[in-house]
Amino acid sequence: SADFINEYNAFYNDLTTLQNGYVESELKIRSYIKPNEWDSIMNKALKQPDNVKARKSLEGENKKLHDHLLASCNKYITVSSDQKKAKSLVDGYQIKVDSVSNAFLDLNYRYLKAVRPYQVTTSDFAPLRVKMIELRKSYSDYIVNMRFKLLEITPEKNWEGLARELNRIFSDVAVGL
Repeated sequence: SADFINEYNAFYNDLTTLQNGYVESELKIRSYIKPNEWDSIMNKALKQPDNVKARKSLEGENKKLHDHLLASCNKYITVSSDQKKAKSLVDGYQIKVDSVSNAFLDLNYRYLKAVRPYQVTTSDFAPLRVKMIELRKSYSDYIVNMRFKLLEITPEKNWEGLARELNRIFSDVAVGL
């Protein structure tokens, strides 16, 4: 578990560096564009999805993910009491992913209002970047923890199959184990 966490921490440090580079590039690009041109570009390029529809769509996708995870656990975890433990972990995962999805959606709306106007500085980006990384880290920490708890309750002969399923499921949501 510690090795996974160390790798994710390195990833988040690199992500911070990458995002800072994007911010610097964007601010430099803005310096070559007049404010009215910037506003015109942003009005054409950025369309916010309907908040209610976006949340409903996310909830649907998260429910499908939950069901797929649960089915995979039930397939490879053969002891009834351990299947109940797995269900508890997967249900906890759904709570986590719903929370993180909603927080990201909220962050996206705040981001568009806070940093898309022409007159922003690097410091305007920082709180949103920090929050985004914090959310991602919280999500991946839960997944790593869940993975090792599932390892403990999965018969050794079945672990490889469940691990493959977990990798496939989580690589689909861009986390991967």
